[in-house]
Amino acid sequence: MLSDNRQDAGDISGQSRDDSNPGESKSEEADVIGYDAGFRDGYMAGFDLLAADNLYKRELFRLPDPFVVLTVDGAQTQTTKALKRTLSPYWNETFEVEVKPSSVITAQVFDQRKFKKRGQGFLGVINVQVSQHINVAAGGEAMVTQDLRNSSSSDPVQGRLAVQFRVVSSTPPAESGY
Repeated sequence: MLSDNRQDAGDISGQSRDDSNPGESKSEEADVIGYDAGFRDGYMAGFDLLAADNLYKRELFRLPDPFVVLTVDGAQTQTTKALKRTLSPYWNETFEVEVKPSSVITAQVFDQRKFKKRGQGFLGVINVQVSQHINVAAGGEAMVTQDLRNSSSSDPVQGRLAVQFRVVSSTPPAESGY
């Protein structure tokens, strides 16, 4: 299934969809962070959470409702919509995040129903070191498919997650008026 999604990824790479409200919170964040010297080293990147394949089925009579929590350097957090009853979800959701060459993007997959009821439902995680796939300063684009890994528990994890990311702007948000 992921091979089909790789083909789709080429078709959607130019699209950008931001589900968050571009109103006050982002502009306030840019105003506060914009004067930090470290922030000036950042670049805006489009990050497409494409699909997962062959997720682990934890219950005999029920499929998971998977969603992804995306975190950049432990700070910026975005969440996909939960898809109902599937082991091979196709989200195709795009988020714009600030990255540096040293940034690590973490994508954690959870089952929404178990997550809500018991604080459980972890299905796997990938960590993507940005500089291993693209040169942020020069721009570029990368498609990454990684096997899901376990974080710390002994629960079984299986499956793969496909993501695509690219540099959208080499101008930090504070300078571009974002």
